[in-house]
Amino acid sequence: MNSAPFGLGGPLPLLLGIRAGHKVSIINPPRGFMQRLNPLPDGVEFLVTAQAGLDVILFFTQDAKELVERLPALSRAMAVTGGIRVCWPSDTTGRPPVSEELIRQAALEIGLVDNKIAHLDALWTGLRLVWRPKGRLDKPERPRERPKDLPTAQASGPTKIHRAPLQARHRREKVPLFLDCCDATNQVGRRRVQEILRRVRDRFFRRASCTAVPC
Repeated sequence: MNSAPFGLGGPLPLLLGIRAGHKVSIINPPRGFMQRLNPLPDGVEFLVTAQAGLDVILFFTQDAKELVERLPALSRAMAVTGGIRVCWPSDTTGRPPVSEELIRQAALEIGLVDNKIAHLDALWTGLRLVWRPKGRLDKPERPRERPKDLPTAQASGPTKIHRAPLQARHRREKVPLFLDCCDATNQVGRRRVQEILRRVRDRFFRRASCTAVPC
């Protein structure tokens, strides 16, 4: 293995995401790797045969077949918020090659996705795999409040809306009733409506007069 130090650019535990109290499993570590992890954060526990709850799994492999065979079991041993760091060397002579694309495809087959990549040294590269995040559930829309003045539906059938009859004054004088609906503060609009109504009324009476008596 290359003599370059592990963890180029910072402490190796920090680079690998090892935090205080984490449960860690390391598979097929290269020579000298375990010593390079010191000093470790407080409370870090190394487990070999754990089947669940691992926060960090470091899997060093040079064989594509080994990767495909062992990755499903490693994913079951990983905690929900944990991660698997699959590490492969830059030269894999004499074996089926392991590559970043192969690791990514093998991970997708079992529901994992990659989110980080790091160069541990000049020879080894690690790709971090995590569980595929689920889509966020949309919050249900709050029902719109029904206006209090609207009638509610009855179980017996549709509700009949009773309209009050027009008063005698309104039946005789429909034009003033229409004007009452206008905005009282909009004097320009009221004058415009009155002018239009006056023209319509004059035209109607003129036509009625011509019909009764030839013009």
